[in-house]
Amino acid sequence: MRLMGKLRIGIRKTRLMQLAAEQMAEQIAQEFPDIKPEILAIEAEIKGKSEDPEENIRDLENALLDKQVDLILHLLKEIPVALPEKIELKAVTERMTPFDALVSNCDCPFLDELPDTASLGVSHVRQSEQLGLFRPDLRFVELKGSVDSRLQQMESRNLAGIILSAASLERLDLQSRVTEMIMGDILLPGPGQGCLGILALRSSRKWNAILEFLGDATSRLETTAERAFLSQLADNPDAPLAVLAAVDSTEIIIEAFLANPETHRSVRDSVRGPSQFAEELGLKLAIELSLRLGEGGLLSVDTDES
Repeated sequence: MRLMGKLRIGIRKTRLMQLAAEQMAEQIAQEFPDIKPEILAIEAEIKGKSEDPEENIRDLENALLDKQVDLILHLLKEIPVALPEKIELKAVTERMTPFDALVSNCDCPFLDELPDTASLGVSHVRQSEQLGLFRPDLRFVELKGSVDSRLQQMESRNLAGIILSAASLERLDLQSRVTEMIMGDILLPGPGQGCLGILALRSSRKWNAILEFLGDATSRLETTAERAFLSQLADNPDAPLAVLAAVDSTEIIIEAFLANPETHRSVRDSVRGPSQFAEELGLKLAIELSLRLGEGGLLSVDTDES
């Protein structure tokens, strides 16, 4: 059956997601000429001076449940593993660069060249915990808000540099600001980083052809392992963990990092196995690292309260 009509795509009201949705709408329109994509930006409630990512995704989920939109497009790294019963992660887009990048604000373009005790802007504890192992002398300053806002804060607070998602900078056409790509041997990314996730009602089948077209099988497999790792560790987007999976032929390699910010103890390891066991391998690695981290590890943090 030929698909026709309007496809309503719900997004967060940010420049980053607007640009990502516009690109996706163009792809849909070219492949399905009888479909008219419509982008609906849903503004989340602002609390204080920063946005709550969980509140943002909750507002999008409510719009989907109320059938105000047909699909939700969102950064995969901000989509919880545990979704409302009626909502399903239907597709994962092809992964862009998964790593973080340094945007230097001084004459030193590389991380190892930043001045001693320099102030470096970060947006997540996983960044400060890992970078602190490489440069323990640096002073890490937590920044919130959009990419544009954090770049402004770097200037206004006179920071030596800032760590940002390379994919986000690329989506915003700001890749020229990157002075160094921080590779995984120093800084592993968050689960799902570099991918977009598409949510829809579990019972919906109407847009399956479009979802299949937009989804990427390799990225789905890799992020299944990463999200399994996250799920075993309380599904907390603020947890000091990082993980990156890569499919190599018929095998998958998963590297992960786990820390306890209070003690500053951390563990890091990897696992390799058949790609069809991506989820099981992600779960196994999470258990192993949490046990090695010992008391204060993240394993089953929320189990007693659920």
